[in-house]
Amino acid sequence: MGADASVEPAVTLQVVPPASSRPALPAEVPGEADRGLAARARFRLEGILSGARARRIERHLAGLPGVLGARVDGEETLTVTYLVQRWTVAALAYEATVAPDLSVTPLDQPEPPGPRWRTLPRHVVGRTLMLSAAGLVAGLVHGVGYGLSDGIRGVALDVQAVITTALVVWAARPLILGAVQHIAGRRLGELALPLVFGAGLYVLSIVAFFSGGTPAFEASIIAIGGAAWLELDGRRFRAHLHERLGKRAATGAGKAHLLTGDEVHDLPADAVIAGDLLVVHAGDVVATDATVRLGQIELANGAHGPGTAVAGGARVESGAAVVVARVD
Repeated sequence: MGADASVEPAVTLQVVPPASSRPALPAEVPGEADRGLAARARFRLEGILSGARARRIERHLAGLPGVLGARVDGEETLTVTYLVQRWTVAALAYEATVAPDLSVTPLDQPEPPGPRWRTLPRHVVGRTLMLSAAGLVAGLVHGVGYGLSDGIRGVALDVQAVITTALVVWAARPLILGAVQHIAGRRLGELALPLVFGAGLYVLSIVAFFSGGTPAFEASIIAIGGAAWLELDGRRFRAHLHERLGKRAATGAGKAHLLTGDEVHDLPADAVIAGDLLVVHAGDVVATDATVRLGQIELANGAHGPGTAVAGGARVESGAAVVVARVD
């Protein structure tokens, strides 16, 4: 029998290209982030670390609720992306310790802050300002009290000495001690010098007061009271600054929208690494150099569609896209 050319083969072989190592793209560009704030932490792994143990660490961490991803690179460094409302760095280090012979140490952690001597209860600054004002009034009576008897002016000087002593040893004591600690630790703050200068003037003035000389209580009061006023005004300035920075961060200038699966999370822009899938919308700032993979966005230099490169720091004028981060 002759072979029929129209007969189809019983088995069809199809060559499937290897799967890409990049995360899968969604069918369309997701909306704004509404899943909470994400962060990224790095850990150094020390001990017996094999490829199987590295995969075990990755699977264990990735399966925890609130952990968005975990990766162990060839340099025995673990990188974990997590939700800040669910995890702390210390808790992640504990979870990553899957064996007793493995040590997990956090990397890139900020140094413990120094003594925050300027963060004081409001009543400390308030009583310092009140005593400073009273001391200046007493000094005004003593210095320019024309028509008053010498006895009254002498009493005013005595009152000023008592008020200045209470100011230094009680009201402003936390401020002065904190300034001394700052200078001793070689952390010269903007208020350390006037506080220490005012305390030094008080010592010289009290010596002059008891030795019959001319004290300079007013200069001491002005230095210490002025520092307290700057502290109070500085709090208002910092509160205003935090409000302004918060509004700026809300525009996307300081964060990136990280796409993990079908969820979008806010991630600090400086925590973005190569290969991250980021979602950008109109008004956002591209966190780092990237390549558009899905959607189309309009930048100042024109439209950018799939396959085109965008520069980090560019503001999206319109449109929405999923981009792949490229970090050099």
